[in-house]
Amino acid sequence: MITRVHTIEQIKAWVTESLFNNSKRVTKVSPHSILNGFIYGISRVFQKVMREVSLLETYLFPDSAIGSDLDAILLREGLPARFGATGSATWVRIMAEEGTVYPQYSQLISTQGITFRLEEPITMSSAGYEYAKVSSITVGSNTNVVPLSIYAFSLPPAGHLGVFNEYRAIGGRDAEDDEAIRARIKNISNVASIETMERITQLMMVFNPNVLRIFHGGIDKLGRVNLYVATQNGADLTQDEIQALTVYIAPWLSVYDLNPYNSLETGIVLRNVVYTQVSLDMSIAYNLNIGVERIRRDIQINLTKYLDFRFWASGQPVEYARVLEIVRSTNGVLFVSNNNFMLNSELNDLYMPPLSLPMISSFILRDLNLNIILPEFTLPLPVFYPNRPNQQFRQLV
Repeated sequence: MITRVHTIEQIKAWVTESLFNNSKRVTKVSPHSILNGFIYGISRVFQKVMREVSLLETYLFPDSAIGSDLDAILLREGLPARFGATGSATWVRIMAEEGTVYPQYSQLISTQGITFRLEEPITMSSAGYEYAKVSSITVGSNTNVVPLSIYAFSLPPAGHLGVFNEYRAIGGRDAEDDEAIRARIKNISNVASIETMERITQLMMVFNPNVLRIFHGGIDKLGRVNLYVATQNGADLTQDEIQALTVYIAPWLSVYDLNPYNSLETGIVLRNVVYTQVSLDMSIAYNLNIGVERIRRDIQINLTKYLDFRFWASGQPVEYARVLEIVRSTNGVLFVSNNNFMLNSELNDLYMPPLSLPMISSFILRDLNLNIILPEFTLPLPVFYPNRPNQQFRQLV
């Protein structure tokens, strides 16, 4: 706040000093005198005025507001209320016999007690392994589990051999903090404008806090505007969620976006953003004093910051040199082999299709002898990687 609320003692000192400066007949104020009572009363009123002014400033300047004051500003400005917590998502590597079927929403268990579920059904191919996206059932930042912590299905089907996550779960978030609310309040001009994408995004966030941003996907052959929705954690919205979002935002759309004849349909079609799988295979030398698990965690945190969904532009490539530099600059990494640093099995940039976001599904860490660096703890994984040649894991010697 700009106006600082001072203590009664400070205010009394100012009032007494002013009294001495403007009256030669008063030279002392006794603690229990009538004059002291008057000075105290004046100071209390002055302090209350300062408090009211500072409270008013919190409504005018969000940087000074905290807690319930920010909630009141959101209500006054017509912005969505404080967002609740969201869950996380990641990719897991499933190993099983050919033909093994994993139903949609099959539940997986992690060492940290967080339960995940499959987003799509999986039928195992002849390769013996598949990568599948999973999302947490519970919400909160504690759902961002570490690599190699998802280790089992709660009800594994016949033919199942093993499962684990090579990459940490991302997107889990606690209830919105004050700093994020201040940023939304400062963005009120975009929210208030009917023609901006930000307004539609904010409307969606009211109904589903997991919505992060939307992309304009052009107009289809029926003349409808295609909007692609990205979520906080990279989990796809179900068809029911997409339909519910469409119905919810309809009353706030402009007349141009509404279909005629009072139909419940709109001229806008919501779709899920495509999440492009990114696989990394690298050979490094590392500082033994720091520990491989801490280095693995720090590399993945730095990569997640680079591949931040909030700032990723449609069609932006994943730069090979940038990813390599992120790994090299991570604390504890002593050396990275250029010839064995693979980005989707290549030594080149990964060019992303339009309206897609990058999401790391495979993360393989090797030593300089190309041996996979196992975790410091033991997981029941009967099969880790196939021993037959595979294009995805080829190495250049």
